[in-house]
Formats: sequence, structure tokens, C-alpha cells
Amino acid sequence: MQTKKPKPATRPPLNKRGRPRKHQAQGDDHPTRDALIRAALALLETLHPEEITLDKILVASGVSKGSLYHQFSELDALIDEALLLDFSRGVQAAIAHLTAQAQSKIELAQGLRVVTRISQDPALKHRRLRRASLILRAQRDRVFSQKLIAIQNTLTQALSRLIEAGQNKRWIKQSFSPRAAATLIQAYSLGRLIGQIEGNELPPSEWNAMINTIIEQGMMGLPGGTLIDDQAS
Repeated sequence: MQTKKPKPATRPPLNKRGRPRKHQAQGDDHPTRDALIRAALALLETLHPEEITLDKILVASGVSKGSLYHQFSELDALIDEALLLDFSRGVQAAIAHLTAQAQSKIELAQGLRVVTRISQDPALKHRRLRRASLILRAQRDRVFSQKLIAIQNTLTQALSRLIEAGQNKRWIKQSFSPRAAATLIQAYSLGRLIGQIEGNELPPSEWNAMINTIIEQGMMGLPGGTLIDDQAS
């Protein structure tokens, strides 16, 4: 009886440069890819995207030039992926925090105050500016726009589900559209930029107090003064 020869391993398709195509070389979760994205995110904390060079990425990540191009077609592709991840991570962290902590209507309100205080921190002005610049870029770059839309839809849907869950428990008024409320919550951070214009900065306590009032009295129907006000909130 003739023994069948094993089929040769299938090689991933190559791009024009003869390298495996993005995501196909070693998978989306490869440690090298993760290290590169972490390095780009770290550099974005202090640098504008256009200031991030290949050498800075290689030094920060400890990855070789060849390995970088094995994962990404070009440096801009890596920076774009980091920017899109940065765009979403604040909202994702807020959703995770509220989902894990809120066991009652009051706890939800308290959790939302914590999220507001953290997300509206004046020190995060550079991140808000970056978010605004990405939205403007999406108006000019169709390919980037599609990527940003996909991420934004995911975030809005996750927040909408959280609001719907609150409505089912009678913690949030039924009259609100979950999607509209989710959009409003995400818009706070961009609105904060207006209050951070140089030389005319709105005190954080005033801004956060307005957000707390809109959420607690407007969306949740809590009487004023239910939660104790403090300067940190």
C-alpha cells in the first residue's frame, strides 16, 4: 500500500517586498507586534505622531528593523494602529470599571463620578487634542476613516449596552436613547478642550460638577444633593 506524502506547509502570501503580509506572518497577537504597539503608545504620551521616528520605535521596543517590517508594511501603519488603540482605550477602561463596580443606582452614580474625574483630568489635554486631530484626519483620509468608524461603532455599542442595562434596572431614565446618551458621554472629553484654551481655562471642579448634574439629575433622575459634592469630583 502506497503511503501518501504529507502536504508541504502552506506559506503565507507575500507582499511586493517579498515579506509575509501584515497579520499573516505571525498572527495578530505575536509578542513582537505587541512590543511595537506598546512602544508607540509610550512615545505618543510625549511626542506628536510626526515626531516618532523609526529609530525611536526600535530603541523603545528593543525590536529589530527587520522584525518591525515583518509585522507592519511601514512605520506609519504601526503608528496608525497605536493611535486607533489610544483612541478607544479610555472608553474601554471606563466601561470595564462601571461593569465591575456598579451594584446599585447610587454605586453607578459614584462610579460615573470617578470616571468623569479621571477622564476629564486637565493633564490629559494632549490626549484630547490627539482625538480631535484623528477625527479631522478621518474627514480627509477615506481608509483611515473606515478604521476609525469601526472602532467608534464598537465603543458606542458597548456604552449603549451599559446604558440599556441601567435602564432595565430602572437606574437610568427610559426616555433616553441609549445610543444618543453614549454619544453624549463620549463627547464630554472633546468639549473639555474648549474649556482648556490657553489663558482662559475652566476650573475642573466647575466642569465636572456640570457633568455630574447632567448624568445624575438628567439621565438618572436622582434628586440634587444625593451624592456629597467634593472638589475632586
